[in-house]
Amino acid sequence: MIKVLHVTECLGGVETYLHLLASHINDQRISFHFALPKQCSVSAIADARNFGVSYLPIPRKLDPLNDLKAALNLRALVKRVAPQIVHLHSSKAGLVGRLACIGLNVRVVYTPHAYYYLGLRGIKRRVFLMAERFLHRLTDAVLATSPSERDRAIHEVGLPRERAHSILNAVEPRSVPVERQLGAGVKRVIMVARISPQKNIPMFLDVARLFQGRTDIEFMLVGYGHYENDRATLDAMLQERGLVEGKDITAIAWMSRAELLELLADAAVVVLTSHYESFGYVLAEANALAIPVVGTDVDGIKDIIVDGSNGFIVPVDDAPSMASSIEAIVGDATLWQTMSEHAVTRAKSEFNIVTQAQKFESFYSRAVLA
Repeated sequence: MIKVLHVTECLGGVETYLHLLASHINDQRISFHFALPKQCSVSAIADARNFGVSYLPIPRKLDPLNDLKAALNLRALVKRVAPQIVHLHSSKAGLVGRLACIGLNVRVVYTPHAYYYLGLRGIKRRVFLMAERFLHRLTDAVLATSPSERDRAIHEVGLPRERAHSILNAVEPRSVPVERQLGAGVKRVIMVARISPQKNIPMFLDVARLFQGRTDIEFMLVGYGHYENDRATLDAMLQERGLVEGKDITAIAWMSRAELLELLADAAVVVLTSHYESFGYVLAEANALAIPVVGTDVDGIKDIIVDGSNGFIVPVDDAPSMASSIEAIVGDATLWQTMSEHAVTRAKSEFNIVTQAQKFESFYSRAVLA
């Protein structure tokens, strides 16, 4: 039995990643223990599968004193749980966890879920890139969530190729009609994203503005309610573009996962306008539901979309290109149906958590023997 300690901030796509992995890993071969900052959906699945859970607050912002305390607490937890592998998720857990494991007899695996420095510019970007290069010296393996993120680890961060690995993120297989068709009514264009520079909400709103006045297309933004000032930030973005909520765009702060999947299943197109990603879960979820997608040409997204097959890839910040791609899909029922079929096929073959969980089992086994 291989024991893996996962250390995470448990937010957004990372939470989904761990929830799905914990649900499908072979618990006869692999045992998990989770170090979480608070209760989340991972807690429930861990309890259901008799995996261990410890609650270990890690400050999201840089805070040297509290970061040191978190590292010492994590070090004590590693000694108590005694895993063979410590798997760290995202930049802050990656920083604290790699410092905590110095000198301990464990294999350290790091999954960036999009390198933090990608959201920075100038001197800050260079400093955090240098920090990643240093921390990679304390890392036995990087397990990227997409091949493009793995390539970035090698070519930009400087990780030796033999320590760079990737397993594509995955979603639950979905039951969809054998042949889906584009509805005759209003076509919904949906984006699921928090208010964050990474997600590039302004581009999505610029796309919606290009369809302003159209009654045959409805733009929907789901998930803006993560942080305290999100509503005010979104209102300012809408006002700046002359968009009226309820007329030009529908905004939903939050909904349950079940409600979200039901909404996505009714979409004409699902889009993602990100400046950077490591994967892009909502696009894979949409494909599994037989919905074509449009996304920006960044890490992860370009591993999901085969341009012209299950959707379209467009340049970052190019609202007219995304608008043209959306128009092409919703304006041609035959193209929509073809992309829908390709979407299901790709999701089953590339984004299936059942088969991907087996790859994790093999990876952990190799990591222990390395």
